[in-house]
Amino acid sequence: MLLKCSRDLTYKVHALKKHLIFRTPLVKLVLAIGAGCATDVAYGHHSYASYDLSSSKSVAGTVAKLEWSNPHIHLWLYVPGGKGGGYELWSFESGSVAMLKRYGWTAKTLQPGEKITVEYFPSRDSKNSGYFAKAIHADGRIENTDPHAPGGEQFTPPTGDTPK
Repeated sequence: MLLKCSRDLTYKVHALKKHLIFRTPLVKLVLAIGAGCATDVAYGHHSYASYDLSSSKSVAGTVAKLEWSNPHIHLWLYVPGGKGGGYELWSFESGSVAMLKRYGWTAKTLQPGEKITVEYFPSRDSKNSGYFAKAIHADGRIENTDPHAPGGEQFTPPTGDTPK
């Protein structure tokens, strides 16, 4: 009987503490600030530090694959110029799926085998990669990816071409 009363009392004290602690304004404020900081940290991992944003380049090639997945899309491009007249495989990273959807992109915007020109910021540590800023289709259509990237204003869509 004594053991049962002790357990009941422990449960009631624990429940009372839990009930009171989350109802105080100070605890609510601390939790709200903590939640705000957590979103800032989650957003903060997106850095352009590994790319040379002071110069943009372009390269023409054939789409090997468009990896349409978060946190960033990846474009793989076959570029002429490999050994013996072959091809080199280049890789490009860009924004998130959600961001590209706002600019009208879908998983089928670039198809394997399609000839395109890519405008990009070169990677600081690899000669065959970079941050993908714009794709130009063979018929002249332009697909912008991230005009909000530092230096991306040079790839900003013309006036009236706003995100969808």
